[in-house]
Amino acid sequence: DLALEVVPEILEYRWGMEIEFCDRDTLPLRNGEYEFDLVIRGQVAGRPVLVLGEVKSNITESEVERFLNLVAQVEASEQVRPLFFGYRVERAAKALIRDRDAVMVTTRGKYFP
Repeated sequence: DLALEVVPEILEYRWGMEIEFCDRDTLPLRNGEYEFDLVIRGQVAGRPVLVLGEVKSNITESEVERFLNLVAQVEASEQVRPLFFGYRVERAAKALIRDRDAVMVTTRGKYFP
């Protein structure tokens, strides 16, 4: 619930994102469906963006890899941006998030690409 409150404000400030939808949601994958902890639909500079978030208190490298593989299976017409929200993040997980063009928002509102 904290992510649903904090993340949209951060994305509005950092990306200039106009939020149209923010909640948990189940989306189709190539081989089934998955309930995402955080789904934000909106626009950045007039282009549609779909943010898919994983919410964990402690984010590990293996969780980042697993989630990014799920995100890659989402079929969407808009640009898909993976996001992680949590209290702590392992150093290796943080590096993987940066290397794979995802972003992280902490429970304190700190943002890093």
